Amino acid sequence: MKEFGLVGRPIQDYIDTIGLGSGDRNLMRGIIGVSKEYREIVTGEWNRFNLDDEGSLYGSLQDYKIDWGAVVRYKAVAEKQLERGNSYVYYTRDENGNNTVPRIIIRTEGDEVVEVRGIGYEQNVELNMLDIAREKYLQLPGGTKFEEKYHDVKLFGLICEKSDHDEELTSAEIRFLYEIDKEIESFGFQKDPKIEEIISKRNHKKDISIAIGVPENQIGTTREEFFRGNIVVYYGDLDLTDEDADFDSIKCSDLPNKFPKIVIGNLDLPNIEEIDRSLIFPEFVTKDFSIEIENVPDIYPMILPKHIGDSLFMLNLCSTRNIVFSEFVLGDVDLDSVYELTDDDFKTLGFVGGIVRLDELFFEDREKWKKLSVEYPHLKIRDDIEKTVRN
Repeated sequence: MKEFGLVGRPIQDYIDTIGLGSGDRNLMRGIIGVSKEYREIVTGEWNRFNLDDEGSLYGSLQDYKIDWGAVVRYKAVAEKQLERGNSYVYYTRDENGNNTVPRIIIRTEGDEVVEVRGIGYEQNVELNMLDIAREKYLQLPGGTKFEEKYHDVKLFGLICEKSDHDEELTSAEIRFLYEIDKEIESFGFQKDPKIEEIISKRNHKKDISIAIGVPENQIGTTREEFFRGNIVVYYGDLDLTDEDADFDSIKCSDLPNKFPKIVIGNLDLPNIEEIDRSLIFPEFVTKDFSIEIENVPDIYPMILPKHIGDSLFMLNLCSTRNIVFSEFVLGDVDLDSVYELTDDDFKTLGFVGGIVRLDELFFEDREKWKKLSVEYPHLKIRDDIEKTVRN
């Protein structure tokens, strides 16, 4: 997902341009100098900055060391930002009753809102500033795309409050906390560590049972439970390729006869050898699904998860023959070792939120490339060099 401006690639471009070294990397994360006392104040006002105001924007952040995109240290960065569009900053009252404490920044490029940041964890917007930020960004073109972040931060704040008071969470709140349906979004550029902190103190099997409606004895949370089989849900990242697994490949006969229907986390499988049966993987993987395999035998089809909440990685795969692809992949589909394709290979591949990567050798046949993009217009197909073939 593209990250704009203040902490994304464009800012690194600015820094490269003005000659900063890697030693300044910490400035990207923000140095927050606003005390708890002043964070409780919400009364304030918005100021708009354009290209003529880069000095004012730079100067207004100095006392509080709020380093939105390195603006606090480098006036040239403020100028670069304002060349692309306006910045709107919300200031609350200081000890003298003046509105000088920076709390929110909304940045535009052209006529579109591209960024909303605050002074919370990793530049997230503070809970008591959420409605103020929302009221402003909804007044600007493109602001509606931040609504999901707003609702996620709001709901997570409610869950934090409930957790602090040992109140029961609803089924919907548990699904949200465990990111079963989607990742929790925020206005910051890193996930709030309190998510894992809250989850770590909870009974995982009990929670998953409430959220999904599966008995606790059919939920697995360890590798041993996974290999034992007969579970419907597996919770946690399962990486069978790590050093502790002690192997680079696995025999098909060593895998469970029946995979769990749902994996809440990442599922990484090593190279599968001696395939002697059809491989039907979990129907639902909430994060990445990765597998190393060269070819699928003609008599044993491989059925991939129907729903993958992040990206699909098919490592070392030469041909997509005899594979039933996913109906929904929210992230990318990485097939960058594939160089054999037939016209029907992608018929089972449904929605892909990201891009489809293929081996660069495939793209030497420009006619096949164009034909593929015409037959599957919903897929953004590329290799490591080309951007897209849709047009």
